[in-house]
Amino acid sequence: MMTEQDLNESFNQLEKKGCMRMVNERGVTGFRMHKLKQEELINFMKKYPDLCVSPKEIYLVLFEILSKLFPSVNKNYGSNWSRAKYFYFHSKKLLKNYRSVLDRESDSIAFLYSRVADFNKHILGKYKEACQNEEIRLKISVNLFEMNQDVVDAHFKIGEAFLMMNDTRNALFYLEKAIQLNQEHYPDDFHVTALCYFNIGQCYQKIGELKSELNFKEQAMKFYVKANNHIKIAELLDDVASRLLTRPDVDTALKYNMKSLNLKNEYDETNMNSIAKSLYNIGVCYYKKANYDKSIEYHEQAMQLRQMMEQENKCCKLVLTHSLNAVGLCYRNIGDIMKGFELLDQEVKMRKEILADVDPAYFKFNEHEDIFFIQDD
Repeated sequence: MMTEQDLNESFNQLEKKGCMRMVNERGVTGFRMHKLKQEELINFMKKYPDLCVSPKEIYLVLFEILSKLFPSVNKNYGSNWSRAKYFYFHSKKLLKNYRSVLDRESDSIAFLYSRVADFNKHILGKYKEACQNEEIRLKISVNLFEMNQDVVDAHFKIGEAFLMMNDTRNALFYLEKAIQLNQEHYPDDFHVTALCYFNIGQCYQKIGELKSELNFKEQAMKFYVKANNHIKIAELLDDVASRLLTRPDVDTALKYNMKSLNLKNEYDETNMNSIAKSLYNIGVCYYKKANYDKSIEYHEQAMQLRQMMEQENKCCKLVLTHSLNAVGLCYRNIGDIMKGFELLDQEVKMRKEILADVDPAYFKFNEHEDIFFIQDD
């Protein structure tokens, strides 16, 4: 196997013979071939085309390499974007021109369309382009394989893109199709079915049909149970609980938030931000039940975790202000006005640091309205 040292020695020999030289232009290092050698190489390629690497083969290798290097990006792991952006622009350029060089398509091309789509959707917010990328990916995958898991995934991601464009009719069509294909061909892949049901629930949330929304999210939860994915179950319990509060069905929401916290403590105990969110949500439920002592208990636990995480730069200050606000309101409502305003004052100062220019009228105390109370996202 050729090492980096062997490669450098080879290039040194080529430079000595005048075949090529290393150049550095505008911070980019590369090799430049002597003009006479270029002409000689071109003549050789014309005379012996079968012995040369064709542009088609180069393109196929480039697609294969890029498909392995291009990292995935999504709304939960967007930190990969700084690495992905380098491959994004190369991939877009190659995908734009590949039809003029290649006489066939490969699964690497379909894969790159999917990676570009994810970048457009989650990083750039270009949902229409993401949808078009996934539609091309779907067409290539169907042509190559007729049916495989990429075909199912493409249906799901097209539906997800339509959902982000608020086109619920098309979103529902593709998500339902993804469920149908997945259950027909990959019945044991519960995760995909759960994701589809959740997004169908999101469609009904946009439409404003709460009953249908909760029904499909309950379906998603059943498939996450089958998949034994406790973290996703906890996240979905949080989501459904927050929606139940709009009914309002505080008792059921509280039950769901409690179960979510138990799952996180058992299976995701190192994720302090997630645990703090569940503690906060439980505090919200007790607050709505006017049980302020219980609300303080859970809100203070959430606040302490968030303060610790904020000091370690693992929690944003804006989320911490939600806890300061909530605990302050609880103390105010049990009659400890000074303690309540001390915490609310900390919230105001922290928000001013974050937002710089804040309308002070927003923070005025109103004994008839909980204007300080901000629902966690």
